[in-house]
Amino acid sequence: MVEMSFKRIAMLGVMLGVALATATVARADRMTYEGHKWVRIDLTDPADWDRFMTLTGESWTSLACDPPSSADHLDVEVSPAEAAQLDGWGFEYEVVVDNLGPLVANNYEQGAATAFFDDYRTLDQINAQVDSYATTFPDLVTVQTIGNSLEGRAIRVMRLTSQGGPPNKPMIFYHGGQHAREWVNVPVPMYLADWLLTNYGINEQATRLLDNAEWAIVPVMNPDGYVYTWTNDRMWRKNRRGGYGVDLNRNWGYQWGGEGSSGNQDSETYRGPSPFSEPETQVMRNFVLNNARIRAYMDYHSYSQLVMYPWGYTSQACPDDAEFDELTTTMSDLIRGVHGRNYVHGPIYTTIYPASGVSVDWVYGANLGQRKILALTIELRDTGQYGFLLPREQILPTCEENLPAALFHGEWISRALIVEVVNPPELAAPGQSVTIEASVEEAGDTFSGDISLYYRFGTSGNFTPVGMSPANGRYRGTIPGGECGRTVQYYVTATSDGGVDVSDPLNAPDETHSYDIYTETVAFSDNFQTDQGWTVQNVDLADGAWQRGVPAGDGSRGDPTTDSDGSGSCYLTANRSGNSDVDGGPTHLISPTLDLSDGADYVVSYARWFSNDDRDQDRLTVAVSNNNGTSWTTLESVAHTGAWVQASFRVADYVTPTATVRLRFSAVDNPNDSVTEAAIDAVQVRALECDGGGGGDIPCADVKKLGGRCRSNGQIKAKVVLLNESHDGKTVVIAIDGTPYDVTVSGRRAKLSVCCFSGAHTVTLEEPAGCVGPRQVTCP
Repeated sequence: MVEMSFKRIAMLGVMLGVALATATVARADRMTYEGHKWVRIDLTDPADWDRFMTLTGESWTSLACDPPSSADHLDVEVSPAEAAQLDGWGFEYEVVVDNLGPLVANNYEQGAATAFFDDYRTLDQINAQVDSYATTFPDLVTVQTIGNSLEGRAIRVMRLTSQGGPPNKPMIFYHGGQHAREWVNVPVPMYLADWLLTNYGINEQATRLLDNAEWAIVPVMNPDGYVYTWTNDRMWRKNRRGGYGVDLNRNWGYQWGGEGSSGNQDSETYRGPSPFSEPETQVMRNFVLNNARIRAYMDYHSYSQLVMYPWGYTSQACPDDAEFDELTTTMSDLIRGVHGRNYVHGPIYTTIYPASGVSVDWVYGANLGQRKILALTIELRDTGQYGFLLPREQILPTCEENLPAALFHGEWISRALIVEVVNPPELAAPGQSVTIEASVEEAGDTFSGDISLYYRFGTSGNFTPVGMSPANGRYRGTIPGGECGRTVQYYVTATSDGGVDVSDPLNAPDETHSYDIYTETVAFSDNFQTDQGWTVQNVDLADGAWQRGVPAGDGSRGDPTTDSDGSGSCYLTANRSGNSDVDGGPTHLISPTLDLSDGADYVVSYARWFSNDDRDQDRLTVAVSNNNGTSWTTLESVAHTGAWVQASFRVADYVTPTATVRLRFSAVDNPNDSVTEAAIDAVQVRALECDGGGGGDIPCADVKKLGGRCRSNGQIKAKVVLLNESHDGKTVVIAIDGTPYDVTVSGRRAKLSVCCFSGAHTVTLEEPAGCVGPRQVTCP
């Protein structure tokens, strides 16, 4: 190895006030990638794939996060000489990035006095930051060396927990840096540690997660490869075995040697000569085996924006598929809620590629006989614009958006009890009481038998507690009936013998379950067993137009093998076996005209399927029109799910319901570089109505204002003013500090007087909901 010369520059570690040493490697000793291109090679014909691998010996640098063996294209980095070879071989390709040099240079740059998470950091800087945590938070952090890499570098773990909490706390094991070039996966677990430590004793969730669990965080699993990306080659993926390297994430011992790994030393996915042949995977394996309290695991990677779980080696569902799906669905939602980035969730094999000998499969599968470890992997930003060369400016946003998901993973595994509302209702008839049923499973503690249901009418105010009684191994509580047009929010809380309250949803009452009170009528329903007048329009489509029928494919290309509701038929993109996916497009599936002009509140529901093998920008877009298709308003535009998903929307939230409403489902693969499959089933339009007397049928457009004041005797007077007298005799709901009052409209006003109050109070219009903001009043 060439001996590197370092110039050390002192800089301020803003995050903790720690002095960091910034290493700058002489650029003459490092590949700059100046003039190198990122190209996407068309390998639609399997023979082209085989020919390409034979010509290159699998030695070209792939820019895919996990190079597949059966995709229709491959992203690779090519030097000017290799680009000339590619031209000579006759492969078709497009240039994604014309010059990788500036992107590489951006990654190496560090500011003179930036915060830790503003720049990518060398291994020395990372270790200095880890040591600073131990010094600053000695009661919360222990730093250990759990083994050494092939070249003798320490693999270090931070163990984070408080001195309090229950005995035998569950352990949550997170790490980054298994693949050397995926730099952004190192700061993400570091940011998690930083947040837990700096918020302990201040933030309730941080305190709870360190009191009730122990977090073990390894920032860099592959220190040799990581150092090599700083000193020699930014695009190095593997460890440093023999100069050719072993892909550590194909070297784990569960189902080692199968699909999605290679026996060729030059391959990016070379699995090594035997399972756990590498000291880095041995160290991580031993840490898991030596810590029986590990119940959760995360292996961060980049890129593709995915949240994944076992299996990687097979398309078969793992034994805990339902729990994994529920967990990762919420984690994906939490990530999206921070900066709007969509992270698709699902099993590794069907969500990204087949991959054998991976960490997640071993941590989950090899330990199933002794314990269940909820093992996950997240592919971080982005989806291909920058790939492994994610700009420094996106480090902190990537950390921020992944934090809530990691915290939820911790909450899920450290629960004293597992509380779950069973089959939560979506709708209730006016005046109908609703029974809520919940299950309780003991996890970290035993169940005290104390369980309550909390509900409220509307979206603000206090919750009313209701005791729940045992019934057939579950617990039941009843919410009384309410008026039409109202929303009911509720949650369930159970208490362990140790005094720990656990709710469903976990973060209740900030998040709740809910249902609406309406009279329901089905206005339109189609399970596609017969032709009810749908039409198909294609734009620049080569193949894959919508067709109605019983699914004919075998699922090998991402298409569904059955419809969603069990009736038999659905609409699919080119319903035939084999190569039947969308090419080009879009292909539009358009409903018959629907008359929704009678003033009811209409809800559209449907089941959708969308599969996109390379997770690029192709989408299934759902739209609604209220002018017979002259213009369209998007309801949703979804990326890959690879499963049937139920969706519903209130029509009036997007367009004014008219006599000429139509729905449109559009699938596209443009540019035509993906295997894209779509399906639609069980379309239904329901009318939610109130037969007078409720505020739910007063549109917000008719609400002029909400007023409120308090008289000197403590009497609060509130009124709703409408634009006209067309709602005379109807009822609105005004709430004071969450307590609802039904008030009859007289002419165009509804007036409320309630006595007696003191201090500050909040007046809200609960029904019709969402029309005006609250009013604050102060009484003597």
